[in-house]
This record gives sequence, C-alpha cells and structure tokens, in this order.
Amino acid sequence: MESYTFDQLSSKVAAFVPHGTNPGEFDEGLWLNSKAIAKFIGYALCAADEALRDADWLRTKEEEKERKGVTIGGGIGSISDIAEAAQMICEKRLRRLSPFFIPKILVNMASGHVSMKYGFQGPNHAAVTACATGAQTL
Repeated sequence: MESYTFDQLSSKVAAFVPHGTNPGEFDEGLWLNSKAIAKFIGYALCAADEALRDADWLRTKEEEKERKGVTIGGGIGSISDIAEAAQMICEKRLRRLSPFFIPKILVNMASGHVSMKYGFQGPNHAAVTACATGAQTL
C-alpha cells in the first residue's frame, strides 16, 4: 500500500490489487478492453474467470447455459467515473460526458458482462444493499 496514504482513515483494513502482466497481477489489457467497462467490472470478469476455471465450469454445454446464472454484489460502481462526471458537470462540460457513463457505473453491469462473456442465460442478479450485500448475494 505504498502508493496511498491512509493515515487519516480510522479503518486499517485495505487491499491493493497489483497491476501488470506478471502472474498474480491484474492485466488491464485482458479485462478492460472497452470504453463501457469500468475497473470494477474488469475485476468481476477476472474473478469470475478464475472461479470458473477453478470449478472446471468453462466447458458448458449449450443446454446447460439456461441453468447457469450470475449473482454479484457490490457497493457502488465506479466512484472515479462518478467523480470525473461530477467535475465535468460542475465545469459545464456536458458534451465531454461519455455516453458510456451510466453503463460504467451500474453495479448490475458486472453480472451482466460475466453472463454475456460466458453465455449464461439463467438468472442475473446484482445486490447493492450496504452491509447486507454479502449475505444477500449468497
């Protein structure tokens, strides 16, 4: 956590996701390949891919796809994109606001992109319920 200073925060629990192309690093080139994909969606795609590989669920028969769904919980989509859009609005630069802004910040887009990537056609759900998110997602 050398890149950031968290001394002023009361919580001392944090995580850092190393970015790069080495094993154990998040490769943005693999997961953030569209203007409509925010970093949290890329993290969801990467985590889903790792989970599906670990569970050996990538070889899904076509008739099984209707029985496989996705549930992802989160707190807020992409706060950096929201802050950037708010700044543009405050500065009256509305024409600079991306048409991808709304799809980038919606939490349900993470589960949607995972469903689309793997062709899952079952239920698709995204929980955003504060402290209950983890329990409701399970």
